[in-house]
Amino acid sequence: MDDQVPHTKRRRPAASADLPPVSNVAPSPRTSPAPQHLDDPIRIHNRSVEEYQLIYHEVVDNMLRFPDGLLRPYSLGLGRRIKQKLWERLDRPMFTETVDEDGLVHVDVSYGAGVQPPLYNVDVSGEPEPEYPPAKRAKH
Repeated sequence: MDDQVPHTKRRRPAASADLPPVSNVAPSPRTSPAPQHLDDPIRIHNRSVEEYQLIYHEVVDNMLRFPDGLLRPYSLGLGRRIKQKLWERLDRPMFTETVDEDGLVHVDVSYGAGVQPPLYNVDVSGEPEPEYPPAKRAKH
């Protein structure tokens, strides 16, 4: 069966020299330098969960329906428009990552600084086509 796969689609195993060494010792937990406040309420983009949900529904709910109330078919373009509107409504957050010498990643957010929302293009060219359920026929 492997002979039917074009040469460009075959995956080659990684050379053992390229693999990291295996360890039987569990990694030690790292503590965050920032104190944890377990009594503090959860915040999403500096808003309470309820405030964030309200903003989300204000932005998204109308975009998922046509003016006549019917559901709009979802598409990549619609998803990107929704993302753009949410990003604008949340005051254009921008995230920056820094990695310290220990490999610990720090993520910082600033508001009102973003020029455009982050856009990730994922290569799905090697993925199988999605399967769709059979279409239902109308009853006569």
